[in-house]
Amino acid sequence: MTPSLTPAEQQKLIKGFSDHQQFCKESLRITLKGGGTLPMILKPAQIKLMKAINKQRAAGVPVRICYLKAGQVMVSSGTAAQNFHAIPFMPGRHCLAVADSEDHAKLVFGYYKDFQHYYQPFTAGIPGAGICLPELVNDKDDTLRWANGSFIKCVTGNNVHAGRSHPWQALQISEFGFMDTGQIFLDGVLPRVPNLPETLVVIESTGFGAGGPFYEMCQTVQDPKTAGGWQFLFFAWWEHPEYAIDVPDPHYLQKDLSRGEIEEQQRYNLTLRQLAWRRWAIRNNCGDKIETFRQEYPSNPREAFQSSTRTYLDLGAVERCCAIEEPMRGELTTLELGGDRRVQFSQKENSPLCIYRRPKKGGRYVIGADSAQGKDPEAKKGGKSNPDYAAASVRDADTGEQVAVFHDRVTEWNFAETVYHLGWFYNWAYLVPETIGAGRLLLQGILERGYPQDRIYRKQRPAGDMRPVTFNELGFQTDGVNRPLLLGALDTAFLEGSITVHHSGTAQECRTLERDPAGVIAAKYGKHDDLVFAEALSVIGLRYCPQKPHQTEEQKRNSWKPVKYGRGRDDDD
Repeated sequence: MTPSLTPAEQQKLIKGFSDHQQFCKESLRITLKGGGTLPMILKPAQIKLMKAINKQRAAGVPVRICYLKAGQVMVSSGTAAQNFHAIPFMPGRHCLAVADSEDHAKLVFGYYKDFQHYYQPFTAGIPGAGICLPELVNDKDDTLRWANGSFIKCVTGNNVHAGRSHPWQALQISEFGFMDTGQIFLDGVLPRVPNLPETLVVIESTGFGAGGPFYEMCQTVQDPKTAGGWQFLFFAWWEHPEYAIDVPDPHYLQKDLSRGEIEEQQRYNLTLRQLAWRRWAIRNNCGDKIETFRQEYPSNPREAFQSSTRTYLDLGAVERCCAIEEPMRGELTTLELGGDRRVQFSQKENSPLCIYRRPKKGGRYVIGADSAQGKDPEAKKGGKSNPDYAAASVRDADTGEQVAVFHDRVTEWNFAETVYHLGWFYNWAYLVPETIGAGRLLLQGILERGYPQDRIYRKQRPAGDMRPVTFNELGFQTDGVNRPLLLGALDTAFLEGSITVHHSGTAQECRTLERDPAGVIAAKYGKHDDLVFAEALSVIGLRYCPQKPHQTEEQKRNSWKPVKYGRGRDDDD
């Protein structure tokens, strides 16, 4: 820092230098695709990255970003600018930049070399001020090294041991989805990044198939339960200002739009210039294949990973039915007031019960409940222990909207207590419990607590069969015959658009439900399907839910009016 500056000027210089956007504009230059250089004015995808980094730094936690993006939106150069801002100006700091191929590694390293070569001392507009780079002592091969001991090294992910040589304060992994040995490399390098607030890790890529380490990471970090401090970012093609072209005849283009284009236009509020570019890109960049366009230029995170041939549910239909929301979390407890017993909801952070809509007076609701069966396929195959969960999904019977979800590892008896209170809270909802194995204990627990038996799904009988209902007829048995029927009902509900999903975990499990080589429909290895089956059971409930809300005996007595005969039913004399 320039010694002649006043204290106020020094503070202004320091504050300005901490503003990443101002630093890039004043001190960094980027090489244009057509040649020449310009000051680095941050693009929208780079600004989204900057805001995410600032958010984690303000929270005082290590910066960990997983960035799923459309192609060519300049996230790699934006990440490089973040690292160049943080590494050379502090002594003894190390940055590792990793790319999926030799050519891409050269491109990423070129960003760093341009920043070094064209760097302009940062002044914050103060005459005579200037924050200069330290002396450069090496700029050959794959490393920029400065006299203060800091360096930036760029390698490919093919060398799985490249990240084990140093502790790293910054890590950039570019196009992680295309690395053949990505998970092995990641397992070796992440332990070398200290878990400190001043460290920065950005893993960014476009999608590449429904599988692989990057796909798994994106699914994991989108779920708050499993994010582990990582922040998920997504940048769609329509957010990038360069993905639009002029339209000679807007009126003709609007009339010529296909049904799919109109849906895209309405869903993402696209302009005709954006739709024109989309047509051009599908034809010229993607071989006239819409599936390729969706992978390279996704509109939402699900499109980035084209489904495998084994995916059971229609992912497009699932996406259309998903409207993910942040829930109220809490617990249900019984309250006694003057001899009157009620169930009430009280908010509590980190509770496994998510409420999206409170019950409406006179509303009809259904609950699908799937008990944990104690299965742990990963442990059986030598993997980490990851047993299944108990799950319940509550749905508005009139609108098909998901209104509440419970998802936790609990005993059957405790799960019965939760389902009982959920049903009571939602106007004695119509229950569809799964009754294979541990599900029988769930059903027993619900009945012992006094849940109305007429509000529990029962095996369908021929018309006119008036025999008393037995225990074995209550609930839904997901055996080899009923399992495909159950999941088929869920698939139909998605295709018809008759349900709405708000719970992010439910949506994630729906995307990873597959038909294995033996024809069995189940969760992908390492994933769960408890929420999927709870969802499917609630769809069955929509088919058989009584048309009238449940009435207690007291309500029935109060609503009953004696009928007089002889003089007229409405005569009160």
